[in-house]
Amino acid sequence: PTAHPPESDAELAERLFYRGRIEMARGQAAEGIPFLSRAVAIDSTGPDYQKYLGMACFVVKRYPEALVRLREALILQGEDLDLPFYIGASFYFLGNYELAAAYLGPAANAHRPRGEAARLMALALARLGEQQEGVVYYMEQALREGHLIPVCFVSARTGAGVAELLDVMVRLLPDPSEGNPPK
Repeated sequence: PTAHPPESDAELAERLFYRGRIEMARGQAAEGIPFLSRAVAIDSTGPDYQKYLGMACFVVKRYPEALVRLREALILQGEDLDLPFYIGASFYFLGNYELAAAYLGPAANAHRPRGEAARLMALALARLGEQQEGVVYYMEQALREGHLIPVCFVSARTGAGVAELLDVMVRLLPDPSEGNPPK
């Protein structure tokens, strides 16, 4: 048998990184963390290594560690649209709604899962006591993206809630004459 040349640090880090990504793809982020952590320990300047370790930590609700890794990835990479979303969501789940809103606002307007970013942004603004218009704007965006289901309580006896239900229907349900739902 032929001997394989020794693996370089860069090759080892990349192999560990992909092994961690495979575990995440299998829905087992906790199992991927040791591989991703080793990849970061070998090469802390790899923005994808930091990003995916941060995302794995986010999935298992280790938000402080997720923030460290995701913010480092943002410094190293800067233009990844996933990063503001995950950073903002981490701040939200840690109860820092001001920083959550600072990151989630841009993410809600640009991120692929905009509906989830919009939902968290609306909740963060509501907890900060912001004006209702901003909260409603992001809630409507989340509704349109399919991340919220409107629930209206209506009383046939007293008529309570009918005006609110009609308002939701007029603003959010598609008009058959338009052909496409409003964006």
